[in-house]
Amino acid sequence: MYAATCPSLTGLDLAKYLYQGIDSDHCLQNVDTIHQRFANGMFVEIQEKSITREIIDYLENHEVDGLFSFVTDDVVPDKLVQKGHLDYLLRKAMSKGLSFKKAVYAATLSPAGRIGFRDRGAIAPGKLADFIILEDERELTISRVYKSGKPIYINGKDTITPPEGKRFPANFYVTVNLDQVSPSLFSIPVSSSENKVVCRIIAKNRKNTYTTETIAELPVLNGKLQWENSSYNLAAVIDRYSKSGNIGFGLVGGQTLRKGAFATTYAHDHHNLMVMGTNPQDMTAAANHLIDIHGGMVIVINGVVTVAVDLPVAGLLSEEPVEIIAEKLKKITDCLRELGVDHPNPIMSLCTITLPVSPEIKITDRGLVNVSAGEIVPLFIRRSERQC
Repeated sequence: MYAATCPSLTGLDLAKYLYQGIDSDHCLQNVDTIHQRFANGMFVEIQEKSITREIIDYLENHEVDGLFSFVTDDVVPDKLVQKGHLDYLLRKAMSKGLSFKKAVYAATLSPAGRIGFRDRGAIAPGKLADFIILEDERELTISRVYKSGKPIYINGKDTITPPEGKRFPANFYVTVNLDQVSPSLFSIPVSSSENKVVCRIIAKNRKNTYTTETIAELPVLNGKLQWENSSYNLAAVIDRYSKSGNIGFGLVGGQTLRKGAFATTYAHDHHNLMVMGTNPQDMTAAANHLIDIHGGMVIVINGVVTVAVDLPVAGLLSEEPVEIIAEKLKKITDCLRELGVDHPNPIMSLCTITLPVSPEIKITDRGLVNVSAGEIVPLFIRRSERQC
């Protein structure tokens, strides 16, 4: 389902946003922000992070049915297997006081109407017979699933067999159009003659995917930034589509790697090749591994691929069964935590430093982005800017 983003906008800023014709939001909400959105006629998509007791109390006690739906956003397969999808959100919402009727409405008819699917969302004449039969209302235990009136799942077993082999055109499997890189790529030149330079830092946090811009002074030796011995990781985003040669560099602080490197082609929302690490050698090995396999995620430590996930379809998708890909991604998650990424969702914590619509500073293949200003900003801060 289409979801726009306007995190934290209220008052006149929200009105200006709505004036542009954008009328939905799926960002983190509190009671004040969600009230303002409903009052202005917005449709609100409720992610898990917005399912708080205060928000649920508001939804339960105000006439807002049809103005909101529950949505998932980047549910990694291991969480999908362990907890579920929309069913997990509905259970969580009901545990905080939302009625079964409101919960189901917000997961069926409401989103179907929002996206224009008039032929589904309810059981009625003229609509698709897509529905489920539940064994338990509160736990949402599914007994049967029907698609177009035909059973496709009965009591824990699928009744259809998925097709074997590759399911997409050949070009879908060749989407990393890059030559191998060398460690020199991650040697950052400094034009200043000074022996120190002030840098912008992408500062991550332990709670969500928002970042803040901080500054730090790093040493310069022989015209090169000495980032390897700092407390920051170097991040590089490389255009993997058109061979434009675009490469953006940034420094990342907060929840970072203590050693090794992480690379991914699952990098929101442009999904270029992003590599982040503590040294050029491991970053090179990680990037080249993904170039070889045409996409995925990989962690390299001391030049050795420690864990990896192949995502051969457009560098974003796997055709393996969800249980297998879930096990592999859990190993990535566990390894990231061991390396120092202390976050509820370590993978998304790293894969969203490339999301240039989410506050406050992010990185693309064109460089660092000041999200609020909508501008590309340099890694190095000039002396005149520091004095201001």
